[in-house]
Amino acid sequence: MQEQNAITREFNQRASAIPPTVSSSMNTLQAVLAPTACTTDKPHCLSTNTAILAWKNDKPHLEGGIATGGTAAENLLLEYAQGMPVHAEPFGQKNPATLIEQVFPLHTEESWLIRRLPTLAAHKGATMISVVQDVLAGKPSTALPAATEQTRLLVLSGHDTNLDMLATFYGLDWSFTDQPDPTAPDTTLAFELWRSPNGSYVTVRLFHQSLEALRTLAAPNPAVNMQVIASGPSLQTLHPTTMH
Repeated sequence: MQEQNAITREFNQRASAIPPTVSSSMNTLQAVLAPTACTTDKPHCLSTNTAILAWKNDKPHLEGGIATGGTAAENLLLEYAQGMPVHAEPFGQKNPATLIEQVFPLHTEESWLIRRLPTLAAHKGATMISVVQDVLAGKPSTALPAATEQTRLLVLSGHDTNLDMLATFYGLDWSFTDQPDPTAPDTTLAFELWRSPNGSYVTVRLFHQSLEALRTLAAPNPAVNMQVIASGPSLQTLHPTTMH
């Protein structure tokens, strides 16, 4: 109950300060998917209920227009990245990349309202967080027996929700000029431990590909696609690095 109260409190604080860009994105998406719904079909009007925190089986879920719109915006991005014809519905005569850019703040806000709640991220990510911390500390992981004190490289495959969780727990944040989704397919976080005569430090490196690179199956270009976003003496003392 204490954890549920903390999650509800964090959600209410964020839901009371939704940025104006979200309303603009919602209007754009509404005009594309169901332009008359707000006057003739209220259940399919995104602005009827903007953001509601619902509990199902003691687990929090986001409902309302931001949740529906955020999922739709992500679907548009995935369809475009997978090669959907530019004149297919619902793109119509609109430039797909421009439309995705306009509506994607809905998905970003959806993540902010639920996936990036600190209490929820710490709870859901406890196992993965413990593995990362044990490996960087050179200790065997009780949560992942395959990771021992001899492990030098560990690859964990996950979802965008895992990226959001790690970003929240370690105070990381980022955005791209060529990709509206900060946790798009192919986005990867690398936690690196470096040792030097002056002591050890942790670097967080981020890999991503642009929306057009995903669509065209372009080969990765490390010089363009990889950057350091944070560093510090330890995971607990990470500080952001200016992104270029």
